[in-house]
Amino acid sequence: MRRIAFAIGTTLTLLFLLFSYRTSSLGPAAVTSSASQTAHVETTSPSQSAGAGAATPQASGGSAAGTSKKVDGKLVQTGYGPMVVQIVVTGNKITDVQAITYPTAGGRTESINSNALPILRTEVLKAQGTKIDGVSGATHTTDGYLSSLQSALDLAGLK
Repeated sequence: MRRIAFAIGTTLTLLFLLFSYRTSSLGPAAVTSSASQTAHVETTSPSQSAGAGAATPQASGGSAAGTSKKVDGKLVQTGYGPMVVQIVVTGNKITDVQAITYPTAGGRTESINSNALPILRTEVLKAQGTKIDGVSGATHTTDGYLSSLQSALDLAGLK
């Protein structure tokens, strides 16, 4: 009798855990195909950056020394989800870099990315490009980040 009660209790517990497991926090709208991903470039001048919402899309190439432009890299599918990196370029210098889309598929992925993304950002700003060491334990994140970053650098006309 105890074995039956234990088996039923264990089965119910496992069913509860199975059905309550969240497989992904990404909704269907969050994942797009790379074919539909288009690059986004916007330029702001120093006088515009003081006002909110003053950014305007860039019409043609070339950037003045005081002009900043934001460039989104291509969407890269990693083993754990999509990655898009955005750079801010002033003159020929990367002044900021952020992952604007990155995998958040679960607790372990979120933990890895919360540690890896700030390290990658710091290293890219120091190196001013993709010639950086990868983050140990975050191979998929590093590879996706650097691939999207390279496409943003190409679009911005940098190395």
